Amino acid sequence: MDSSSTSSNTSIGSSILNTLNAGSGINAAALAEELTNAQRLPQQNLIQRNIDQTEAAISGYALISYQLSVLQTGFEGINDANELASGSGSSADSSKVSILSVSGDTPEGTYDLLVNQLAQNQRVMSHQYAGADTSINSGNGFDLTFSLGSTKAGTFEEHLTKDQLRAAVASGGSITVTNGDGASITVTQADINAAGGTTAGSELLSGYVAALEAADIAGTLGFNAQHESGTGVSFTQTAPGTGSIVSASGSITSGIPSITPVTGVAAVYSSSLTASQTTTLTVSDGLTTVSVDSASYSSVAEQVTAIQSSAGYSELLFTVSENAGGIEFTYKTTSAVVIAPTLTTTAGSQTLTNDIVGISPVNAPVTSTLQITPGADTPAAIAAAINDANIGGITASLVDTGTSGSNYRIVLSGAEGADNSFSVTSIPDLGFRDTANVLQSAQNAELALNGVSITRGSNQISDVINGAVLSLNLVNNSAVSLTFSRDTARLKDSIIGLVDNFNAFNNMLDSLTEAPSEDVELSGALAEDKTLARYLSDQLRTAILTDSSTSSGSIRAMRDIGVSIDRYGQLTFDEKIFDNAVANSYDDVVTMLTANTSDEGLATNTNKGLSQDLATLIEGFTDSGGVVINHSSSANTALADYEQDLADLEVRMDAIYTRYITQFAAMESLIASINNTKSYLTTQLENMADTYWKN
Repeated sequence: MDSSSTSSNTSIGSSILNTLNAGSGINAAALAEELTNAQRLPQQNLIQRNIDQTEAAISGYALISYQLSVLQTGFEGINDANELASGSGSSADSSKVSILSVSGDTPEGTYDLLVNQLAQNQRVMSHQYAGADTSINSGNGFDLTFSLGSTKAGTFEEHLTKDQLRAAVASGGSITVTNGDGASITVTQADINAAGGTTAGSELLSGYVAALEAADIAGTLGFNAQHESGTGVSFTQTAPGTGSIVSASGSITSGIPSITPVTGVAAVYSSSLTASQTTTLTVSDGLTTVSVDSASYSSVAEQVTAIQSSAGYSELLFTVSENAGGIEFTYKTTSAVVIAPTLTTTAGSQTLTNDIVGISPVNAPVTSTLQITPGADTPAAIAAAINDANIGGITASLVDTGTSGSNYRIVLSGAEGADNSFSVTSIPDLGFRDTANVLQSAQNAELALNGVSITRGSNQISDVINGAVLSLNLVNNSAVSLTFSRDTARLKDSIIGLVDNFNAFNNMLDSLTEAPSEDVELSGALAEDKTLARYLSDQLRTAILTDSSTSSGSIRAMRDIGVSIDRYGQLTFDEKIFDNAVANSYDDVVTMLTANTSDEGLATNTNKGLSQDLATLIEGFTDSGGVVINHSSSANTALADYEQDLADLEVRMDAIYTRYITQFAAMESLIASINNTKSYLTTQLENMADTYWKN
């Protein structure tokens, strides 16, 4: 209790009285403090004991949260299929096919990969110009129009072997192929043999295709037929559309979807605009806004020029121009407009008319327009503008093809793959579409994995062999052997770590809830809250030993990979069971733990596998509203109440101490008065006695 001021004043008063031999001679301050402490200390000790126990409980809850986070991290470490093991791979000829990376879920085994064609990008060059700064359009601006991508014809695959073909046409039989419109072609055994130069019983798929072509399958059904080595026959639409095809000899499956092409259209908006005015100008496409400070104009053309000269103009999705005395916004790319453009002047928002509705292309090239501004019509400036625009990944470089510094060409390069083909048109014509200026055409990579034909738009392939990223380097006439292996030591170490962490967590709970021990920090901290410890332990133990939501085959739960519980409630790990499960049922182990998925998280709504289920359960204990957080919050509230009780007690004790001091001061004053009276009477009596004896 801080009563130094009162105690000091009282002590001074008592000292004066004692020095003068006045008062009772009792140390009033000491007596008041002792009497106050007699009331304060029992209550103070009780409150402080509650504070100490509550603070220990809060520390215990924090320790539980930390250990639960350790467990959660452990389960999240085995919730991704590609992280359970480490994979490795080797190529028999890395100069032709190299392996860039291998994940843990890459299947073990050997694969034969044949590269028939590498993917490549398109490269074209412009006409030749005398200098990098030569004006191409007399200093005037113009538009470059880029068409990106290509229209795809639908493809269909008829999986048919020569034995199936021979059985279908045996003894003078025939095969009928029908398209979606009902038109059909029938080829007989004789037709096939005649077209293929074979005899009855020795028909070949190439003869079947030749017979279809001879029957004008292109004109009749709208398809071309081609023999695919190892797979059967492929049918390709002569013109992209929604056609379909069926065969009486076997099922035909769709390869590239046959979608009717829709040509894209660039949207155009316009607005009337006062020619002569003093105004601010603001245009926006919903993503980029260009603002022009207030200025005086005498024509719409001047206002358009001001907008074109402003910062951010090139970032707009449209170009701005003057048309018939008004202002016109023409979108650079053929597509539907999601957010309508806006035009604002000092007078307010201007009404825009949608003159041409934008249409997104379907199965057709996307057209984008790049505006070359006046004065930027030189090879160097055009190349820079193309690179700044970043249209479809097309890059431009300026190349001097001669030795005299007067043979400049703009070389355009696209991204790999047939889907990234492009064409460029403009007035004036820069020569990008001239056949003589085509340096290289875009094409896809064509490969065969274990005899199955595959087409990809890049030479770096990540979706052919699960978990492996391959690089196609050279065309090879013979297949390259790729071998993959898997090391499951990581998974074993993770499981052992989880078992150890769970047992450590259980031991910690026992320590927190048992009788306090001086040798163990925080022991007994939750002796009054054993319910929480029992709840957490039971919930975790049950969840760990329950069947997975994605059990597979003989692997249904952690017990099937060697994790079980002993009679003391501790988890144990049987290495032999684990090794056997991984060796014979690895895919099932992966499914049980991860649901064959990677990058799992709490937001996943589908079945996640046992590992993520457990991680989610633990997250629920410690997140906002979780049982651990609730107990900790209650303890913090109780601690604040106890601390307030202690503060209130001090206030009461101060009042009691002050009351004692006041009472003792009054007593001392009374005694001093009595002592004064006593002294006076004593003096008077002594004087009277002296007078008596003198007389």
